[in-house]
Amino acid sequence: MPNRSRTSSQTPGGGDAQTPTSPCAPSPEDLACIAGRLSEAFWITQPGTPGLPLYVSPGFEAIFGQRPQHPLQTYSDWVERIHPEDRSAAVAAMEQFLRGEANTDRETEYRIVRPDGEVRWVHSHGTYVRGSGGEIRHIVGITRDITDRKQAEQELRESRRTLETLLANLPGMAYRCLNDDDWTMIFVSAGCRQLTGYTPEDLVDNRRVSYASLIHPDDRGWIWQTVQERLREQTSFEYEYRIHTADGKEKWIWERGEGVRDASGQIVALEGFMSDVTERKQTEEQLLQAQKMEAIGHLAGGVAHDFRNQLTVVRGYAQMLQQSPALSDEHRPMVEEIIKAADRSTRLTSQLLAFGRREMLQPVVADLGELIADMQPTLPRLIGEDVAVSIDRSSDPAWAYVDPTLVQQAVLNLVINSRDAMPRGGDLILRTFELELSPLHAYLSPEVQTGRYAVIEVTDTGTGMTPEVRERAFEPFFTTKEVGKGTGLGLSMVYGFVRQSGGFIECRSEVGVGTTIQLAFPCASPPLPADASASAAPPATTTGTVLLVEDEDAVRTVIARTLRDAGFTVLDASTASRALDLAGGAPCPIDVILTDVILPGMDGPSLADALQTLCPGVPVVFLSGYADRDRTRRAAQRPGSELLIKPFSTERLLRAVRRALAKKQPPEET
Repeated sequence: MPNRSRTSSQTPGGGDAQTPTSPCAPSPEDLACIAGRLSEAFWITQPGTPGLPLYVSPGFEAIFGQRPQHPLQTYSDWVERIHPEDRSAAVAAMEQFLRGEANTDRETEYRIVRPDGEVRWVHSHGTYVRGSGGEIRHIVGITRDITDRKQAEQELRESRRTLETLLANLPGMAYRCLNDDDWTMIFVSAGCRQLTGYTPEDLVDNRRVSYASLIHPDDRGWIWQTVQERLREQTSFEYEYRIHTADGKEKWIWERGEGVRDASGQIVALEGFMSDVTERKQTEEQLLQAQKMEAIGHLAGGVAHDFRNQLTVVRGYAQMLQQSPALSDEHRPMVEEIIKAADRSTRLTSQLLAFGRREMLQPVVADLGELIADMQPTLPRLIGEDVAVSIDRSSDPAWAYVDPTLVQQAVLNLVINSRDAMPRGGDLILRTFELELSPLHAYLSPEVQTGRYAVIEVTDTGTGMTPEVRERAFEPFFTTKEVGKGTGLGLSMVYGFVRQSGGFIECRSEVGVGTTIQLAFPCASPPLPADASASAAPPATTTGTVLLVEDEDAVRTVIARTLRDAGFTVLDASTASRALDLAGGAPCPIDVILTDVILPGMDGPSLADALQTLCPGVPVVFLSGYADRDRTRRAAQRPGSELLIKPFSTERLLRAVRRALAKKQPPEET
C-alpha cells in the first residue's frame, strides 16, 4: 500500500533506533539501504484505521510514478491511484486486512493509474507481524509491478483463443494422445464431434470410448506397426484408414502426426491432425471403377471385332451349304443349327461391343416415354402375373437422341433382372422424366457432365444387391445367377450402350428393399416433321462388277464366293494399294466398291475417296466389325454409301449391294 518515507531515526518496525546488541545484527540504516535497493515497494503500517504508513521504500515511487517532490501524503492518495474499475474491490480487501480480520496473508492484484496516465498492474502481498501474545503489532507487505506478466498472460490467452478458433474451424481434428494401446487422448479439438460423432469429453482419457476402438479392425494392426516404425526412425507418420463413427457409419480418415519427446529423448505423447477424406476416396473409387470398365470395354470390343470376322465366315459357308441342292435331308438340320448358333453368337458379340461402346448405333430423336409405352403390351407376358407393372410417363415428352431398338433392349434387360429379383412377386415401376444435373452432381460423379437429361427409371421391390454386388453389376460376365441361367452381359450391354449414347447410369439398391436403375441420356430438341414425299428406292436386281477389299482372307473368300454365286463379277484385294491397282487396270467398269472400314495402310473411307478419281460416281458399301468412332462414322455419313455390320446373312449382303447399284451415277459426258 502507499506510504511516505520516515526518517532513519525510526526503525522499520516503528520503534526508536537502538544500538545493536550484536555485531552481526544490521542497523536500521542497513535495513533501509537494503529496502532501497529493491525494485518492489516494501511497506510497514499499523493495524486499525487506515492512515499514514510507518515506512515505505523508495521502490514505491518507481512503481506508482510519484516523484519525490509530490509523494503520496495519505491513504486516500493511494486510493485515488487505483484504476476506477478495480478500486472498490482493492480498497475493501485492504481495509479488511488493516482491521486484522484476515485469517491469512493478503494477496491482491489490481491496476493503478500513474500521474502521466499510464496504466500498470501491481501485485500486493501483506502479512501480520504478531507479538508473543499473538497480538498484531505491525502489518508488512511488498507491492511489485506485474504489468509485463499480465501482458504476457493476455498474449497467451489471445494466442490460445486464436488457436482454438482456428482448430474449431478446420475441417478435421487436432489431437495429443499417449502412445499406448488405446491411444488415450489427452486433448482433441472441437472438430472431434463432426469427425467421429463423439464430443471431446467422450474421447479424452477414454471416458466414454477410446479412439483406437473406433478404427476399423482390419486397419488397427498395420497402423500401430507404422506408427512405431516412424517413431523409431524419428520421422512423422502419415496414412489413410477407416473408422466407425458414433452412428455406425464408416469414414475414411487421413492422419499426419509425430512423436513428442522429453529432454531425455523418451516419447511422452503423439501430436497430429486428422481429417475426413471419405468423399475423395469415393470419387477415386468411382474413377478407378470407370477406368476399369473402360479397359474391359476396350478388351471386349477388340475380342468381339475379331469374333465377328470369324462368325461372318461360319455363317457365310453355312448358308452356302443350306442353299446347296446337294445337301441331304439328314444333314440339313445340322446346318440350320450351325446358323442358329452363329446368330446367337452374333447377339452375344453385339452385347460385348455395346459394353465396349463399339456397336454401330442408328440413333434418331425419340420420346423415351413413347418407347416405353410401346413395350407395355409385352411386359406382363414377359414377367408373369405375380408382378404388378406400372408405367409413369412425364406429362411432357422426354426427347433424346438414341437408338430406339437398343433403348428397348436395354429396358428389357433391366425388366428381366427385376423379374428374377422378385421370385415371389412384387412391384415393377417404369418412369420417364427430365432431370437437370448441377455442377455438384458432376463433381461427385466423374463420368457425368452438367446439363439436362432424359431419364428412364426402372424400380423393383426385389431382393436388392449388396454394395459389393452393386459395384460389379455392370462388369461383363459378372452374374449372381446360377450357371446356365445368365451370360452376365445384360447389364454390361446396357452400360456400354448408354455411355456410347453420351449418357450415364445410376444404380441404387438395398438388400431386402429393392433396386432402382436410371438410364440418363442427354436431352435433344424435338424432331422436325417427317417429309411425306421421301421414299426409299427399290433394290436393284441387276448384276455387275464388285471391287471387294477385305484384309481378312477367310472373310474375303466367303464374301467373294457369295457374290459370284449370285451372278456378280468380283475383283478382290487384301490391301488398299492392291485395290487401286485393280481399279486402274480393270477390264470392265466397276459398279460397286465393297470395302472394310479398317484396312492396313489406308482406311476404307480414304480408299473410297481415292477410287472416285478412277471410278467416278461408283457407290460404296462399307463393312465394319464394330463402330470405330471416327472412321465408321465417316463411312456411315458418306453420301450415297451403305454400311453393313458383320456378321451378315447372304440376303443382307446381296440387298446392300443391289441398293448400292441402284444409286450408281452414270459417268459425266465429256
